[in-house]
Amino acid sequence: MQVFAFGQAPAIEWQKCLGGSGYENALSAQQTTDGGYIVVGSTSGSNNGDVTGNHGFYDGWLVKLSGAGALEWQKTLGGVFDDVANVVQQTTDGGYIVVGTTTSSNLNISGNNGDGDVLVIKLTAAGIIQWQQAYGGSSNENGESIELTSDGGYIVAGRTSSNNGNVSGNHGGEDGWVIKLSSTGVMEWQKAFGGSDNDSFTKVKQTTDGGYIIAGHAQSNDGDIITNLGISDYWVLKISAMGLIEWSKMLGGSNYDWANDVQQTNEGGYIVAGYTLSNDGDVTGNHGIFDAWIVKLTAAGNISWQKTIGGTDMDYAFRIKQTLDNGYITVGYTASSNGNFSTNNGDFDFFAVKISNSGIIQWQKTMGGTNADNGQSVSQTTDGGFILAGSSLSNNGDVFGNHGYRDFWVTKLSSDPLFTTMFENYKLIISPNPANQFLNLKTSQRIEAIIISDISGKIVFNQNNNLETIDVSKLAKGIYFLNANIEGKTVVEKFIKE
Repeated sequence: MQVFAFGQAPAIEWQKCLGGSGYENALSAQQTTDGGYIVVGSTSGSNNGDVTGNHGFYDGWLVKLSGAGALEWQKTLGGVFDDVANVVQQTTDGGYIVVGTTTSSNLNISGNNGDGDVLVIKLTAAGIIQWQQAYGGSSNENGESIELTSDGGYIVAGRTSSNNGNVSGNHGGEDGWVIKLSSTGVMEWQKAFGGSDNDSFTKVKQTTDGGYIIAGHAQSNDGDIITNLGISDYWVLKISAMGLIEWSKMLGGSNYDWANDVQQTNEGGYIVAGYTLSNDGDVTGNHGIFDAWIVKLTAAGNISWQKTIGGTDMDYAFRIKQTLDNGYITVGYTASSNGNFSTNNGDFDFFAVKISNSGIIQWQKTMGGTNADNGQSVSQTTDGGFILAGSSLSNNGDVFGNHGYRDFWVTKLSSDPLFTTMFENYKLIISPNPANQFLNLKTSQRIEAIIISDISGKIVFNQNNNLETIDVSKLAKGIYFLNANIEGKTVVEKFIKE
């Protein structure tokens, strides 16, 4: 059991450069149920080093690592043209689902509808392709986000410029596009959202009510877009399980604002991360040029608080996750060495910033070498640490083992060194562990609220009761975190569902 306190930044436990002599860029990583890690991104120009089987110019690249960061296997995904992979999620059968974009129609890829298509690939735990599907029309589509849904299928978000093939309802220019898929990739429904200008989605998550929360950016001021505030706004959209708009929010100022990530929070609201060039409207405290911008929303989409993070140079946030202590960790990259960032190793650095539930910075960490390094992905691990992924052009400082030009850069951080263990005052015993049907809770204090989340951070149970027994029979097999609020303290226990 752990009760968390504020502290200094965690240390790097290990780091790993993965790639060949060309260009590799990691965009998504998560811990797997065997304690290892799965990482996905793209590779270009490499067919050496860690990369084998490159099919053409750009390929998607999937890498499986052990818990210590050793390469277990790798898989290139694509055809002879440009193909990229943006997000990977582990599936309930232990395999993987990948989303990206394809312009190919050969080798790993079939069924291209024209130009770029959204690409979804299902693989086994060993990286063998089980099925793949391209979705789109005669123009250009991009797949940016995929999540498992409670019915065993998938929800996909990205953007589309088509209005034929698999796409209908385009409002003009580029629209945000949402696709609901079955477990085998059959399209169940699709929705294009936007206006007459260019609008797109970067992230989708299923919410506890069975609907979806979506984040992206909007330049339109008509159609589904109401009251655009500037050149480009954060666009946060809540839709029902069948894709009907429940509410839509534009966030930003008079300049350029772009949302990259959104998560539902434990209390039922939402946390959004991206970057801003504004310093008016909803945005205050910009430190100069682009800042990372974090916005906390209520369940109805109203702003609870906002936080600009950066210095006088360029700072961009790409991912945010709620942490086990109910705070947040965000990652991206920064060229600043002032403001909220105390050091910079040269050019852009990978940053990780931990903030409290109310938006106060608790610690910050910049990582990299003398060349450009960028952060794209973060997930908390079962030991309370973090797995980070992005890319690096460096081969010094915090980075070593670069294969040439830009590599995947995967970094494991330890848990916060000031996490404190308080067994006597806030002891929580859960049993059995592993659990099959019921999970029993025992503590000497009153439990005020319980939240259970899976390894990807998705909330699967949320109840404000002093429970003694929880039915976990319907949960998929895997690793889960149980967060218990005991007299105002957050106590976290890990358990395994058999």
